[in-house]
Amino acid sequence: MSPNALDGQEGYEYRSLNLSRKGYYESTARYFSTNQTGLRGASASRSRVMAKAAQTEFFQQARGAFESLGRPTAPWTSDWKATVTAFAPELCSFMVEIREYTGGAHANTNLVGTTMGVVAGQAVNLKWSHVADPSHDAIVKHLIVDVVRAKKARMGDTEGQVVIPDLALDNFVASPYGITWLFGQGVMGSEAEGPTIAKISWQELAPALKGESPVTRYVSRNTILSDWEFVEFQSMDDTVERVPQGLFTLRIGLDGTMSGRVDVNRFSGAARVRGSELKLTVGATTRAMPLPGSYHDRYLKNLTDVRSAVLKGDELFLALKVDAGIMRFRRINPGP
Repeated sequence: MSPNALDGQEGYEYRSLNLSRKGYYESTARYFSTNQTGLRGASASRSRVMAKAAQTEFFQQARGAFESLGRPTAPWTSDWKATVTAFAPELCSFMVEIREYTGGAHANTNLVGTTMGVVAGQAVNLKWSHVADPSHDAIVKHLIVDVVRAKKARMGDTEGQVVIPDLALDNFVASPYGITWLFGQGVMGSEAEGPTIAKISWQELAPALKGESPVTRYVSRNTILSDWEFVEFQSMDDTVERVPQGLFTLRIGLDGTMSGRVDVNRFSGAARVRGSELKLTVGATTRAMPLPGSYHDRYLKNLTDVRSAVLKGDELFLALKVDAGIMRFRRINPGP
């Protein structure tokens, strides 16, 4: 048993629209479908509408070109692919990768993000202004620039200037990890560098986020940044040790703090979340004496040994270092 990633969301399936004419063009558009209603149903419908519109536009472009130029040397191709990154009652998000070849030396790739939330009772496409205070845009752009520069440096480009236009902040997707900004091929560099994505964690973005928004509601109910109750410890030999309920809790804060109850005491400290990696540092604790045989000391020790996390719905699994075991938690006050 070795959890190693934050789990994806469930409740939808991918479907495809296919359109082709041998020797002329081939088009595939993948969208997602669900039987659920509300925001999740609206986001799935949006993905299908976008897929059909993209395929229709490609067909019309191809037909117009072939009528004037004749059969192409190589078939034109269009691959439109939606990938769900968040699928919850409070917020739904999906990324579209569009890869098209319409002649020339290579295909062109673009990335488009769609994030939907409920604002004033209506399902809307969220812009960055729905999510964050504009006064913090400079901080957010600095975080994005650091990620983009790191990518360019890995490719040997250490001199190019990186500028983030204001409108580019609206092209993002949300996930349990944080916000991912999407930049199509050539936007952040040469065509050869391809598309660029910049992932920024929720904790890094915390100073910029609005106090109440679809995003902050999503974070508190669907990510690791929440309140948890310790249920059991699972050894690597599959031995399970349960603890009294209600005596051991954990809060992982958006602001990088952690706190909780450990038997008769309270504790506080720091929590650093980066993807599936999790580092917990226990700071101060109160000094009441627990009863003999309490899990008190082991709980605190195990928290400091945590290295990674897996989120599965309203259950959180924290893996300890060197395969020492797994702590299983249950979300306190889960959302609908």
